[in-house]
Amino acid sequence: MKRNVAVAVVSFLAVLSLTMGQAYARGPTDIKGNPIHTKARIGLGVRAGFSVFPQTAIDGADSKVGIAAGGSAFYAITDWLHVGVAADWAMHRHELEGTDIDLGHDSVITILPFAELRGPFSSYLYFGAGYNLNDLNDIEDVLGNTIDMENTLAIQGGAGWDAFVSQYFAINVEIGYNYNKGDAELVQGSTRVPLGDVDLSTIVFTVGLRYFFPPLF
Repeated sequence: MKRNVAVAVVSFLAVLSLTMGQAYARGPTDIKGNPIHTKARIGLGVRAGFSVFPQTAIDGADSKVGIAAGGSAFYAITDWLHVGVAADWAMHRHELEGTDIDLGHDSVITILPFAELRGPFSSYLYFGAGYNLNDLNDIEDVLGNTIDMENTLAIQGGAGWDAFVSQYFAINVEIGYNYNKGDAELVQGSTRVPLGDVDLSTIVFTVGLRYFFPPLF
């Protein structure tokens, strides 16, 4: 029995390795399986979706699913490696924990240089490091106190897929995690009380459109 299972596992891995190897050798493709070459091409992208907190963002508050939108510009060094910069925005509404009392909303702009490691069928993994511009001034507790949070280091990683519908246009889907954690203060008039770390790290799901210009050379 164990031998049969081992043989089945080895056979599966062998077939998977062969399939992936053929896919890599063939290169990125469109939705019909035709080769797509992006080397030396500049691309622009726009996207929109939603953003969720996988942890408690602000103590004493229920943080809702937020909206996210952004754009990017990138350059294909090879078919397998793209580099670029993205600018994204996300906003979430917060309520007093256990109630429906609206505390306001946050607003985060993320500037992120990134690199994409492309895979079979125009899938990719990406990683970037940049800057989060955090605005929590709209959030007020029941006493009218506000929260001031510092701008923070952004570290982001995720995966996506460019579903090419032509040589130039691709429908893009992406999921990523944006690290955003930093010191914050509760502002009570002219008094500032340290709150410690506020964690606005999010998981972001987006759908968008990418345009790839003709090769530069």
